[in-house]
Order: sequence, then C-alpha cells, then structure tokens
Amino acid sequence: PLSQMPPQYRRRVIAGTGHPTLSIIANIPPSSKHGAARIMSLTTATRKLLDELSSLLGRRVLVRLSNGKSYEGVLAGFDHPSLNIALIEVADEKGERYPKVIVKGTMVSEIVAKELPLFDPREFADYVVKKLNLHPGDAKAYTDAGIVVVLGNIRVSEQGVEGSGPLANKVHSLWQEYMSEKQKARGA
Repeated sequence: PLSQMPPQYRRRVIAGTGHPTLSIIANIPPSSKHGAARIMSLTTATRKLLDELSSLLGRRVLVRLSNGKSYEGVLAGFDHPSLNIALIEVADEKGERYPKVIVKGTMVSEIVAKELPLFDPREFADYVVKKLNLHPGDAKAYTDAGIVVVLGNIRVSEQGVEGSGPLANKVHSLWQEYMSEKQKARGA
C-alpha cells in the first residue's frame, strides 16, 4: 500500500489535474501543510515551460549562451529536465553555418522565437464554427496545447487533423484552406 512506501517514492495526484507527480520533486514531505500547493505550482510551471518549448519545435529560434555566443537555427529537440537543446540548419553569431548543434542546457541563457506559429487555436475554432455553422461550444480551443477539439472527438493542431468520418474530412478540408490562407498571408 501507498502508506508503507518510503515517502520519496509515493505518487501524489495534483489537485484538479489528475496528473500524478512525485513528492520528491520539491523535497517537500507529503504531509507538509503547503506541500501539495508547492508541488502543484512547480509542476504547473514546468508543464507550461515544456508546452512553450514544444510549440517551438520545428521553428527558427535564437539561442543565446551564458558565454556570450549565440546560435540561430531550427529547434529539433530538447530534453527535460536538463534542457539540452538540438538545433539544425544553424548559424552562429559570426555567420558560420553548421548542419547540427547540440547545446548543453546549463549553457543556455535565453531562447528567442524567430517565427510565430501559423496555427492559432482560437482563430481556427472560430473559423470552423463559422464555416460549418456549429455552436461556439462545439469547437473548443486549448491554446496551451495548441489544439482545437471539434465535437469532442476530432483533434486539430498545426500538424493536421486526427479523427475519422465525414465530419473529420470536412474539418481536414477546412484546416488545409486555413493553413493555405495563413501561409499566403505570411508570404511563405
């Protein structure tokens, strides 16, 4: 049982999220009066940071290092919790080009987005509601995750549409139209 496990291995469910976490994350005893709130805020902040970094995958970023160097390239990946970063199609501050650069997380002082995403979940939710004559609540935008859920079972992101059936096909056609308009507006 949970009560017999050492405290550092106990899993706790964060209030309101249903996500388990380890109490050792913040070295706060599970019985601590403020332990759950502190763990929740750490986990929420970490999740938001990782969501923001994930939204930059495949996009041009400028990475400034603590030693003054900087690299601009496409964010190919990162790991958690060390935040090591992989860039491709890279140029340094002197203009030298590299096919790939891996940066140790402890060296990163700043990551700057050089381009915005094409897909705006709120805008696309409104677009779907208008084009398909749906009720506003039928297309829910989850901006933190960068997705729209249509009628509870069709998931739409910048990468495409997940779902099947005639409605999913219509939403996919709208997604293609929307993305094409956004690319033309950006001049891509």
